Amino acid sequence: MSIHVNTVYAALLVFSAVVAAFISGVILRRRSAPGAAFLFLFLIGVQIWSLTYAMHWLSTRPEDRLFWLDATYFGVVIAPTAMMIFILRFTRPGYEFRGWKMSWLAIEPLLTLLVLWSDPWHGLFYGGGPRSPDQNLIFDGGPWFWLHVFYTYALTAAGIGLLVSASAQRNPLHSHQARLVLAGVLFPVASNVLVFAGLNPFPGLDITPVAFTFTGALLGFSLFNQRLLDLTTLGRDILIEKMNEGILLLDQKQRIIDFNPALQRLLALPKENLLGKMFKDVMGTHLQAEILSSLLADRDASAEIEVQSDSRRVVQVQVSPVYDPASHFSGWLLICIDITRQRDAEKELESRLRQIEALKEDLREQAIRDPLTGLFNRRYLQETLPRELARAERESRPLSVAMLDLDHFKQLNDAYGHLAGDAMLQQLAQVLTQLTRTGDIVTRYGGEEFVVVLPDITSQTACQRAEEWRTSFERVAASAALPLQPITLSVGIASYPQDGTSADELIHQADMALYRAKSGGRNRVATAEAP
Repeated sequence: MSIHVNTVYAALLVFSAVVAAFISGVILRRRSAPGAAFLFLFLIGVQIWSLTYAMHWLSTRPEDRLFWLDATYFGVVIAPTAMMIFILRFTRPGYEFRGWKMSWLAIEPLLTLLVLWSDPWHGLFYGGGPRSPDQNLIFDGGPWFWLHVFYTYALTAAGIGLLVSASAQRNPLHSHQARLVLAGVLFPVASNVLVFAGLNPFPGLDITPVAFTFTGALLGFSLFNQRLLDLTTLGRDILIEKMNEGILLLDQKQRIIDFNPALQRLLALPKENLLGKMFKDVMGTHLQAEILSSLLADRDASAEIEVQSDSRRVVQVQVSPVYDPASHFSGWLLICIDITRQRDAEKELESRLRQIEALKEDLREQAIRDPLTGLFNRRYLQETLPRELARAERESRPLSVAMLDLDHFKQLNDAYGHLAGDAMLQQLAQVLTQLTRTGDIVTRYGGEEFVVVLPDITSQTACQRAEEWRTSFERVAASAALPLQPITLSVGIASYPQDGTSADELIHQADMALYRAKSGGRNRVATAEAP
């Protein structure tokens, strides 16, 4: 070929190397992104390939031309291998390439370089025959050459297969990224097809490194304009597809642009492709779509819905706005979480707490109630009488205490047994309950003694009330027709403040008044004497 053609080819290859170097610089700025290191290594390989091939075209001595042609293989073995690893990282982000895995991928390139540079001793790469001093392409050779060709095309085919599979992803953004990478990989494949078909626009020139530069340029464009390495989530099956939480992504028009199987399961949606469908049409009224739509109107929101399918399910729906890198609103992200167990556990806990409170109330009632009569017991009297006295003093109101005792009760027990005595005590408790107010405190003080606290009642009124109790009980006891001396009721009255200002004083004075009623013949009401 002429010197002019050689110079043009060399200039094209140098330009290719410069473009690859520029893109390498771009990659370095994003080197922390998944796969960036291998994309950078790929571009280094392209640069080596292009520059050494340019030196081949600029050289004039045959031995120099063959040397630089062989030197291109330092880039030839790097570029396809690095590109394959990048594709694997891009489509399988959860898979790590370290240690022995990396060593396996480095074996063939290292052996190829070793066989190539030692070919004069064994002829495995070039076949053992003499090489033409005008050789510009390495498209033929010995066994190892064809093994290397097969290995390289196998890597390329595997990478294309992975990218085709990734292009079929349901997520439009992910599939678009995969198609961009696929287009980049197809550049060198197309260039090889052109060469083998005799359609090479640059006769005698291996345009593969130039095609690889176009690959790098396309990936560089994608890096900044398509957020290529920011969203290398084509291995989303590892995470999103396997999540228990439902994921739903909507665009600005509330069209579904992504979802996972958990969403369909949690919301009992049809098991069909929902992409492109309107949110309200998919949800339907059976999922209370009006609630979810109100969430979208409020942007950041959260709500709970009940889903009826095979069984009742409670789902928490969290809605968040989604923004693009320019901070422009671009849609909504809905996360659906099954909280059925949590809500059932909360209900169970609430039920148990209510049971505990009821048990506590029962225990408290048992602690302050007399089991025989159902009246309050002496303990309750000791708690409430001081409180009632404090209120009477604070409001300057009267308060009276009546102590009651059954006359001849021992004779009834001795003659008829304790069951008869218990029945008589219950009759008195019933009389007192019927003839006292809601605010009065009726207690069984002990044995056959009872105490009634009468708030806002003077001594005179308390005596009148006590007479009602006495006469009413007398009639009840007489109806028993027991052949004994009649069972009657004696009552002693003490009032605040004239008879005492403390609980103990009033109880003592009422007890003394009861003693006088007993001494005076029983079946009567007596008041405390002025101290």
